[in-house]
Amino acid sequence: MILLAEAFVDLLQLWDKGTLKLQPEHLLRDFIPVILIQILNRTLLTQSSEGGRSTHESPEISAYAILTLVAVSTLPWFDLLGTEIQSALEAERQFLSLSQHEWTKPSYIWIEKVTYGSSNLSEAYCLAAMNARKPPVAWSDRVSNLVHISAGSICKICEFLSSLEVYHGEPIWKLKASALEGLAFLPRLKTAGDNILKGQEGTKKEYFNYIPITWATVNNVKEVFMDADLLLEMMVLTVCNFRVDEYMENVVVNFMHDESDLAKAKAVVRMLCTQGEAGNFETRKDPHEALAGPIHGSDNNSDKITELEQCSDLVSFKAMIGYYVKAVLYHLRVRQASPSDQCQLRIELQAFLLSHIDHIQDNARYSKCNFLPAKTAAIFLNPCTSYYSWAHSTGAVSVSCPFSFAFFTSLLGSSPLRRGDCFPLLGRNYLAADLCFHLAVMSRMYNDYGSITRDRLEANINSINFPEFHTSPVHDPEAKKQDLETNLLALAQYERECVDTIAERLVTDLRTSFGDGAAKARGLTLFVGVTALYADMYVAKDFSDPKRKTQSEEGVSRHL
Repeated sequence: MILLAEAFVDLLQLWDKGTLKLQPEHLLRDFIPVILIQILNRTLLTQSSEGGRSTHESPEISAYAILTLVAVSTLPWFDLLGTEIQSALEAERQFLSLSQHEWTKPSYIWIEKVTYGSSNLSEAYCLAAMNARKPPVAWSDRVSNLVHISAGSICKICEFLSSLEVYHGEPIWKLKASALEGLAFLPRLKTAGDNILKGQEGTKKEYFNYIPITWATVNNVKEVFMDADLLLEMMVLTVCNFRVDEYMENVVVNFMHDESDLAKAKAVVRMLCTQGEAGNFETRKDPHEALAGPIHGSDNNSDKITELEQCSDLVSFKAMIGYYVKAVLYHLRVRQASPSDQCQLRIELQAFLLSHIDHIQDNARYSKCNFLPAKTAAIFLNPCTSYYSWAHSTGAVSVSCPFSFAFFTSLLGSSPLRRGDCFPLLGRNYLAADLCFHLAVMSRMYNDYGSITRDRLEANINSINFPEFHTSPVHDPEAKKQDLETNLLALAQYERECVDTIAERLVTDLRTSFGDGAAKARGLTLFVGVTALYADMYVAKDFSDPKRKTQSEEGVSRHL
C-alpha cells in the first residue's frame, strides 16, 4: 500500500498544479479518494497503537505503516484524523527505536510460490521510516473539493452513531474515519442511483448520506474489509430500495383505486420479473427494448396487461420498475452467479415488489378501522392473517431484506471462472436462508417500533395494530402505548437473538472451510452487521419521509 499511496498522492499533486490537463476529473473524483481513504483507514485500524504501544511484532511492518501514513497525511481530507495519525506515527516510531536490533530480521511475504525476505530491504525501510517527515504541501481547493467534507455534519452523524448501543464506547475516530470513507463514495453513488431510480421530488432524503456511512462503518469497525466495488453495489441497492419505498408510498398508491388496479400492477411486476427466464432478453441487442416496447408476456393476467396499454400511470409504473428490475437481474456480477442463485434473486425481487402492493392493500383495509384516541394504536379488525404470518410474509419481505440478501449472495458467490452456488452445501444453504428471514422479521419489528407515531398519523399498518398486541387489560392510553412498545421490542429482541445464534454458527463453519469460505464469512458478517445497525437506527430515529396522502389513496380504502 505504500507505493500505491505515494503514487496517487504524487498524481494528485501533478493534477493540482495543472500538469495533467487531460486527466479525466471523474477518475480522480470517483476512485482515487476512496482508495486513499481506505488505505489510511486500514492502516490505522490494522496497524494502529493500543495504549501508546505498537501492535506489531515486526519492525519492517511498522516501517510500512509509518511510510504509508506519512504519504497520505499531507492530503487535506484527513485533518479530522490528524491527532490519530500523529499518535499512530509516534507509537510506531517508538517501537522501531526500541527494536533497532531486529531491523535486519525481515518479515517474510509470499511471492508466487515461495516466501521472500531481505535483511537489507528491511533495514532500509526502517531507516526510511525513522527519518520520514510530513512534507509541506499547499493543496488548492481543487483537491480539497474532491471529497465534500463538512466537519459539522460528520461530527453530528458520528455523535448519532456513538449514541447507539452497538457503537457505545467505540473510539470516535473510527466512526469519523468511516464517515469520511462513506462520503467519498457519494459522487459515484448519486450517479449510479439516479441512473436506476431518481428520488421523489419534495422528499428530504435524509437517509442518503447515512447509507454509504453505514456500510463503510460496519466494514471498518468489524474489520471485515470487503472490497470497495461490493460496498458500492450494496450502497446503490440500498438507495434504490429506499426510493422504491418512496415511489410506492407516494406515487403508486395514487392510481390504485380498487382491486382491479392492484391486480394490474401485480401483473406488470410478474411480467417484468419473469420475462427473460427462457433467455429472450439475451437474444436482444438492447435489453431496454423489452422494457420500453409493447407489453407482452405469458402472464396469467394477459387481459390486464392489454388494459395497461390504455393507462398512462401503469405504463409509467412499468417503465420505472422495469429499469430497476433490469439493473438488478442483468447486473454483470449477477450474470456471473450460478443459475440457482440468479433464480433465487429473481424470486425474491418479485416477492419484494409484490409485497409493496400487498402493503398498500393492507393499509387501505386498516384505514377503515375505527380510530381510538390519538395516542392509542387502532386495532386492525379482521386481518386476513395472524400477526406471525404477516410478519413472516408481507411484513418481512417488504423491508427488502430477503431480496437484498439474495442480491448480496449473488455478488458474493459470483465469478467469471466458477459459477457455483454461494452456499452449495445443504446445511449452509438452509442456515443462510433461516438467517436471512430472521433478519427480515427483526428489521420489520424494529422499523415498526421506530415509526409508530408516523404510522398512526398516516394510517399505515404497524405491527402493534394486530389484535395479538391488544390482549392485555390495560386501558390508560399512556400505559397502553408503553405496553405495546414493550411487547414489540421484546419480540424484536428475540429475533435478534436468533440472528446472533445462526450467524455465529454459520460464520464459524465458513471460516473453518477451504477455498473462499473465509471471504464469505466476512461478507455475512458485513451484511448482518449493516442490517442490525439499521435496526438500531430505526429505534433511535425515523428516516422515512412523511407520506403525501391524496384523494386517490382514500379511494382505494373505500373499494377494498
